[in-house]
Amino acid sequence: FKINGETVTDESSQDRLGLVIDRNLNPQEKTTVSEDAVLNLCLKGTYDTDVTVKADPPDPPLGIPCEAQDDYSITVDQSGCKIDVDITCVDNEGKSCADIVVPTGQCSNGEQIDILTFTYQGGSCSDAANTQEQSTCEDVNGGINSSNESRIRCEKFPISEIGIGDELYFDGSVSVNEEITLRSSVGLPLSNEMICMIFQNNQKRQELIFFTSGIEDL
Repeated sequence: FKINGETVTDESSQDRLGLVIDRNLNPQEKTTVSEDAVLNLCLKGTYDTDVTVKADPPDPPLGIPCEAQDDYSITVDQSGCKIDVDITCVDNEGKSCADIVVPTGQCSNGEQIDILTFTYQGGSCSDAANTQEQSTCEDVNGGINSSNESRIRCEKFPISEIGIGDELYFDGSVSVNEEITLRSSVGLPLSNEMICMIFQNNQKRQELIFFTSGIEDL
């Protein structure tokens, strides 16, 4: 037989006499035998089978054995497979996904935020999933190389031209998937707007401005 155009040969023969229920027949009588085979309908192929049948007379001196042979061919024309899949979605505790309440993106109910923890993902601005409409992200000097360590500096925005009233929330070196925590050095809530700058090789590679008022999604 052939599967996907490749010839596969199996010349083994199998005795199927045990499947014949009625073996004693009178003239003009007939009997049948059936067998199921499992075929992969997702693979185009042709399956050929030779069937040989032999019948012996009850009185050998008075009759001669008779034989018959026939060929059967089954062709699978692959025109596409339809697969039914049942998917069960649960969380780590076995709760159905349909029963999980999606949390809002707000970190508070409008209250001021005094601490934030982020996981640094690296990547370009186009990879971001920020939903804040007024936030901005800009890649500069070729953008970030995620395989290299980065220095991140986050502070109050807008930055004062004379440095009065500025508040630094984080300044340190991080790697991808490492957490950073932003907090005020004087115990005050974070500013409503913040800027984070990412540096590599002493060059600024990315700049992000976003809102941390407690009202905007984060």
